[in-house]
Formats: sequence, structure tokens, C-alpha cells
Amino acid sequence: MSARISGKPLLFVGVLLMSLYACINEIACEETNESPPHIIFFLTDDLGWNAPSFHNPAVQTPTIQALYESGVELTSHYTYKYCSPTRGSFLSGRFPFKLAATRANMNPATVKDGLHLSYTTIADKLKQANYSTHQFGKWHQGFFNTSYIPQSRGFDSSFGFLTGGQDHWSEKTITYNAGIDIWNTDRNEYGVNGTWSGELYGKAAVDVIEKNAHLRSEQGTAPPLFLYVALHNTHGPTQAPLRHINRYNFTGPAGAMKNVFYGMISAVDETVKNVTDALKEHNMWNNSLIVWTSVTLHLCVVRVESSINNNNLYLLTLTCMILVRFCFSCCV
Repeated sequence: MSARISGKPLLFVGVLLMSLYACINEIACEETNESPPHIIFFLTDDLGWNAPSFHNPAVQTPTIQALYESGVELTSHYTYKYCSPTRGSFLSGRFPFKLAATRANMNPATVKDGLHLSYTTIADKLKQANYSTHQFGKWHQGFFNTSYIPQSRGFDSSFGFLTGGQDHWSEKTITYNAGIDIWNTDRNEYGVNGTWSGELYGKAAVDVIEKNAHLRSEQGTAPPLFLYVALHNTHGPTQAPLRHINRYNFTGPAGAMKNVFYGMISAVDETVKNVTDALKEHNMWNNSLIVWTSVTLHLCVVRVESSINNNNLYLLTLTCMILVRFCFSCCV
């Protein structure tokens, strides 16, 4: 059973926790010749307090529910009122009022704006700690020149879209008429659209995990991973795979739309499951920190696993949607 902790954590306390955690483990792992933990950060669009099953039993999110049931819930956390400033705060550690995105949420997408180039990102810092850094899904931090794309902001690779929104099936941008928006590190990606976006970007994250595991198998070592998985599943337009829509049977005037939106939430859970299953399959689960959060609204969940305390798990939930999993096995 989870417990609740009330309080007023700082904006994006996860950035502080992960930075401190990485620094501590860099020192500890030098002493023990163990690898620092992998860090997986899921940032989900527009998902509110009443979305996960531990706040709303009508929603089916079994992966997130399993994490919650083994941990602790925090009930205070803060994000900005809309999308891009929240992302910028996470990446830079700065308050939203310091960010250009608060002017118009990077809208229209053609605006010559972005996360200020003088700001260091968490990916920059983790690369200094010898992490392999990768971004998936929604960027929304500027792209009017290549200095603003993920590759230039500390990420070794990226696979996702650069604007603020896209159709979940066609991957066509919904923010302005620019056609298909799929970006692969340093170029447009062609011929892969038409797949549900949560599957497309989730699979890319799984592929990086598998490549890292293969490298470790072949060479005996591999750098720790930082994966920033920015899920667009619950952002408009309201669409979901039929298999998830069919999990619900709401009726009435809004029933059909509710079935679709709840299906979108279940699709988020599926992506989290696919990525975490890959970590387990490749023996990386017990050396990972996982964060799952929402860009707006109200929920934060943290999961901690530690071999120090017999693998007891701790989950924290704040007023912004976030899931985090810590593992301290590398320090034992």
C-alpha cells in the first residue's frame, strides 16, 4: 500500500533529485567500479490528477498502478499552465518566467524562438557524467535553426517531432500547415508515419535500450542511459488505437469521446510498460531511475527500488503527473 507525503517541493524537484543522484553515484561508482544508474524520464502531455487508475479506478493503467502500489505518494508539485515552458523548466532547471516559451507557448511553430542557447540542459550535464543521452517524442523547444534542436542541446540522438502537436496517426503537425513532422537527430525521417505515435516513439526508446544492452554484452561495458521520452498520447486530437478504446464502455452523450480519451491514457501506460519491460529483459531494471510526469495539471509519481533496503519500493505523487523509479544497487 502506498503512503502520502504532503509538502511543497520545488518546481521540478525531479531535476534536482536526478542531478544529485547522478553526482553521488558517479563518485560511488568510481569507488565500486559499478555503472551509474540509467535515467528514464517520461513526460506526458496534458494528463491530469484524475487520469491514472490510483486516482480513478475507471481508468486502466496497470503498469503505473503497479508502481504506485509499492510506493509513496507526494501531494505537492508544480508545473506551468501550458506545455513548452514546463518542458523548458525540466530541461534547464529554470523557472518558467525565465523562458521565452511563456510568451506564446512557441506558437505559431514558425516563431523564431526557443530555449535560450546560453542555458545548459540536464542532457548537457549528464553527458559530462558520461551518459548516453536520447530524446523521443515531442520537443517543442524551438527549431528555427539547428542550434535549437535536441542534438544541439545535449542529446546524442532524437526521434520525434519538433512542433507543439501532431496527428497521432499521420504524424502531420496540427500547429501549422507544414505536413509530416518526424525528426531523426539531424534530418527529417521519411516513410515511417502512419503508426500510432506512442508506438513509434516508444519503440525508438526500446531500440536504444536494446542497442545499449548489446554493446554491454559484446564489450563488457556500456555507458549509462538518459532517455527523455516525451509522450504526446493524451494531447489533442482525441485519438487512440481501437484495442484501447474497446477497453471502455461509457455511454451517454459524451460516452464515445470518453472511451477514446481513456483509451489514450491506457496507451500511455502501454508505452511505459514497453520501455520498462525492455529494461527488465536486459537486466537494466535494477539499476535505473524512472520518472513519469505530465507537462500540466496535477500529478507526480516516483518509484524507488533499492537493494540496500531489500528492494522496498517508494513512489511519490505530487500535484503534477510524474513517475520516478530509483535504484541504488550500483552503490552497494
